Amino acid sequence: LHLRRRGETESVPVINPSTQIAQLQALASELKTGFTEAMQELSRIQHGEYALEEKVQSCRCAMEEKVAEMKNSLNCFKEELNDAKSMIEEISTKQEEMQQKIEQLQQEKKKEPRKLKAKRIQKEEHGSQTVPTPLQGSPFRSLNLPEPVLI
Repeated sequence: LHLRRRGETESVPVINPSTQIAQLQALASELKTGFTEAMQELSRIQHGEYALEEKVQSCRCAMEEKVAEMKNSLNCFKEELNDAKSMIEEISTKQEEMQQKIEQLQQEKKKEPRKLKAKRIQKEEHGSQTVPTPLQGSPFRSLNLPEPVLI
């Protein structure tokens, strides 16, 4: 290394070209090592990112399947609920019809003794006849037919 000064031939430093080449090679080697390490780190990050994307996709698929199963279960439940509702409405309608029939029969039962009493009064007014009344036995007895058997 020689120093050269301005205006003087020996005052400005002169660097040997082989030294400059060696320094440049060392600098290039450092840059290459840093670049290689950065590329390896980038590769690890990308690999981790791909693994995370796969995991997210897998979870998304599993959740979509569960949602589909829940929708299917909910639709089945709705169907069963509608069936039960229809059955309840049908039973309720039949119950109302039966209640009306019961009330009708009760009213007829209340009216029946009045009708029988009115018939007896009519018979007494026409004179006593020996015709059997429905209360005295079966109407089939006067015809000499056997009694019907209810099954």
